[in-house]
Amino acid sequence: MDVKYKKLGKNTALVFLGGASSKIVNFVMLPLYTRWLSVSEYGLADIITVYATLLLGVVACCIYDAVFVLPKRDSVKSQTEYFSSAIGFVVFTSIVTAILFYIISKVSICAGLDGAFFSHIWLIYALLIPEIIFKVLQQFCRCINKMVIFSISGIFVTLGTALLSFWFIPLYGVFGYITSMSLSYIFATVLVVYLCKTYQYFNINMVLSNRLREMLTYSIPLIPNALMWWLVDALNRPMMEKFVGLSGIGIYAVANKFPGLLSLINSSFMTSWQISVLDEFGKPNYNDFYNKIFRLTVVSLSIFLIVITLSSETLIRLFATQDYYSAWKLVPLLTFGVLFSNVSGFVGCNFSAAKESKYYFYSSVWGAIIAIIFNIIFIPFWGIWGAAITSLLSFIMMTLSRLYYSWKYARISSANLYLFLFVMDLLFIILVVSEINFIISMIIAMCLIIIHLYSIRNILKLSRFLR
Repeated sequence: MDVKYKKLGKNTALVFLGGASSKIVNFVMLPLYTRWLSVSEYGLADIITVYATLLLGVVACCIYDAVFVLPKRDSVKSQTEYFSSAIGFVVFTSIVTAILFYIISKVSICAGLDGAFFSHIWLIYALLIPEIIFKVLQQFCRCINKMVIFSISGIFVTLGTALLSFWFIPLYGVFGYITSMSLSYIFATVLVVYLCKTYQYFNINMVLSNRLREMLTYSIPLIPNALMWWLVDALNRPMMEKFVGLSGIGIYAVANKFPGLLSLINSSFMTSWQISVLDEFGKPNYNDFYNKIFRLTVVSLSIFLIVITLSSETLIRLFATQDYYSAWKLVPLLTFGVLFSNVSGFVGCNFSAAKESKYYFYSSVWGAIIAIIFNIIFIPFWGIWGAAITSLLSFIMMTLSRLYYSWKYARISSANLYLFLFVMDLLFIILVVSEINFIISMIIAMCLIIIHLYSIRNILKLSRFLR
């Protein structure tokens, strides 16, 4: 087998191991989270993490992406300069953010501002800063090919959150939930420093303005992209807080956990796919390699979408309390949106390889425009269903725009095939949500899976079996 395929497979297996373990822990803990926290409390916890996600790219200026891309394959001296400069920058922005949060908290009290952001601003900060530091260290591990440590650290965060939750959440509720996450990031950071020996790459005398300028030149254009992603994926939370309340957010948040199964498959693969793209980009056979992996990705994600759609009601019954039961109908639609989100991320790797990060922003703008317009229109009338539909439309638009911008780097073949597969997936979702007979749904699902597998028969060399 070609070396590039072996490397891709090995990296995917490592990251999948870490991601799978994290997801398993999350699903094991979900029944406990939904038991310890009321629907409104779970909604509050979700919106706090959403705000932290929004600020992650802004406060860090997405410098963790530059830490992965720019020092790769450089000398140890250069890697030390990049890493030291990134850490120095994160310390500085953490202090500035603390000052700004203090000012905002005082102003909000004087002005009588309410809402989850203002009333829980320090919980957001307590989650935000440890996550930024951890993300920088974890991405640097990936840069220097410490993939095992990269995977272990992700497991450690999730497992640490779960273990600490047994103590903190029953006693302190939402505060305990956020505290568990924050402490887990801190402990995982210490683990990465120890195992990856990142302290060997830090030298305060190598915090260099030119290295920092180079990283920020690459990463700052990614900030609007991060904001656009937030608008696409999370703008609905503040709007739902206004129109359907924290309980609606709680239902939506539980439903949104299960598309994570699809994200698990893709995120594990994407981490290693980024490395392969950086290695193979620009070579004569890159377009063929890209199309083969693209088709495998789309078909794999579609098959998992079918399985999750078929089992969504059972999943909610197993992993959440009765108060969250209505979330099951949202699961298929949200999972379909995540499928397009993952495809969008796959295509976007071309931009990193070409060092044209502006296209992340351009493509995300289109998704954000759809999110803003349709969240404003749909949520007041359709509530959480309006949020789910808007999420799907936004990710579809983002995927189409990224395909357009990446066309000069790699062209997708057989576009009609993908359109056919996606339409079939959507029709299946509609049938399941309409609560047709389960046996009929099972038969349709099996037929769809066979169709999807047949479309990649040549790649998998299963043509004889599938004829």
